[in-house]
Parts: sequence; C-alpha cells; structure tokens
Amino acid sequence: MKNVQNIISFLSVRIKRDRLNFIRASKVFATILFLISFGLRAQGQTATTTTLTSSPKPSCLNEPVILTATVDQIGATGNVHFWEGPVLLGNGTLDIKEIATLTISNLSAGNHSITVVYDGESPFNGSSSAATQF
Repeated sequence: MKNVQNIISFLSVRIKRDRLNFIRASKVFATILFLISFGLRAQGQTATTTTLTSSPKPSCLNEPVILTATVDQIGATGNVHFWEGPVLLGNGTLDIKEIATLTISNLSAGNHSITVVYDGESPFNGSSSAATQF
C-alpha cells in the first residue's frame, strides 16, 4: 500500500508541475485504482494442479468415504469444492499441507465420478482435478 501512496504522490506533483501530462497521468492513476479495487497484483499468478483421491477403495454402501484434495503449490490457501457432476457434495479449506478433506457416507450404490475445484487465492490460480472414478 505504501508503494501506491508513493505513486499517487508522484502523480500529484507531476500534474501540478506540468498540466500537459495531466491526461497521461490520469490514465495511469485510473489503471492503478482499477488494479487496487480488484485486488490484482502486477506480478504473474502461479499455476496450480489439484488432485483428488478417495479411500477406502472400493467402498461399500453407506460406508464413509474420505475424499482428499491436494494442491501442488507450497503455501496455497483457500477453498475447494467437491462435485459429482453438477451436484455439490461439499466444501473444504486447505490446511497448512495444502490438503482438504471431505467425508461423505450417503453416496448411492454404483459408480461415482467426483471432481474437486480449487478456487485459487492470490498469488495462486485456481485449478480442477480430473474426474476420479470409484
């Protein structure tokens, strides 16, 4: 935030000193405000890969199944969402090991295709796993 204040101060002095640069300075100022308001950073975001595992394999009807989502970047934080097709099974929050779990015990009999989606949290991009069949 201190850098932003320095930039604003610089632009203010520049505008007062040279009115011809007003339009150019105001465009820069508007761009800075846009970046601040949307929480974006000038640096690039880091790509992530999200994987999903389940246990036990195979599982029985009404037996608890633990779904485990892992994001491959050290320091990744934020939320993940476990989906079976268009149905949200539940949410989880990454722990300090970049892992989130969800225990479910009400899956119907038969095959299931589950996907996990990581929202991403700056400076990490979101990602989703391949569908896991069980």
